[in-house]
Amino acid sequence: MDGQQPERSGPKLDEQILRMLLSGHTDTTIAGRLGIGRRTVQRRIRGMMDLLGVNTRIQLGWHARDHFPL
Repeated sequence: MDGQQPERSGPKLDEQILRMLLSGHTDTTIAGRLGIGRRTVQRRIRGMMDLLGVNTRIQLGWHARDHFPL
């Protein structure tokens, strides 16, 4: 992060979660670093997967790598 407060909702939060997920962080670590609940992290990841029509976190990572400049 760049010293700014983490986003607590919206697309910026999803981007932060996705970046950390792709870096290998666990849901618990992501939640702790962003100051949100672990279930919130899991729901946001599930929401991204549903939006993109993928079934696994690996597919989410592949899709993100291929389509988004993270």
